[in-house]
Amino acid sequence: MTGELRSLLSPRLQPPRTVAEWLEVATDGLTSEAARRVRHDYLNHLQDTLAGQPDLTHTDILRRWGSAHTANRELRRTHLTVRDASRLPPRHLSLGGSLWSASAPIAGLTVAALPDLRRGEAVTPFLLSVGILTALALLRWWVLSRPLPPTRRAAAYWLTEPLGGALMAGLVAALWFLHTGTLTPDRLIAWTREPAFWVALSCLSFHIWRLSLAVNASRKLGAETA
Repeated sequence: MTGELRSLLSPRLQPPRTVAEWLEVATDGLTSEAARRVRHDYLNHLQDTLAGQPDLTHTDILRRWGSAHTANRELRRTHLTVRDASRLPPRHLSLGGSLWSASAPIAGLTVAALPDLRRGEAVTPFLLSVGILTALALLRWWVLSRPLPPTRRAAAYWLTEPLGGALMAGLVAALWFLHTGTLTPDRLIAWTREPAFWVALSCLSFHIWRLSLAVNASRKLGAETA
């Protein structure tokens, strides 16, 4: 497939011929507010340049600005994109919504502990884990109901998420079992060879990855609103 044919099939591959086209490509994928700010800065720069060099054509300006696709990649690194915006925590979290978000891990914990509870075993760590999840839900609502900088809000939102709470509850349960002797270090080491261990580790890694994305997006938001 020749370059001309690719350009016909995908018009965005064609080099911009006007300032408006260049800015459209350069701001592609940015949020509407971020795109507006970028366009405003570039148009102000254009006016200043033309005021000092009125003989310049738009072609000369576009040649100075360079590739719009390269500019778009650079702008996506420093400005809030639509995908970044989807990773930001909600601006408002109700008490009911926070408690409801903890219901799924509590239900899963109950199902997993049901055989031991029927035998009258592991009641204390189960209640402790449920208490931790409930306390995290209340803490999450209390923290996120206050005005916080974007980065702190994102960190607080994801660190108190039910997934993180479930992982913490599992860690507390494992430490309790080690303390009471129900779980020996040898059995704990042997558990690392089980699929469940790698599932838990994968969940933890996924949780940390989502946290890093949310914090990065909040930093862009903070820089734009500063």
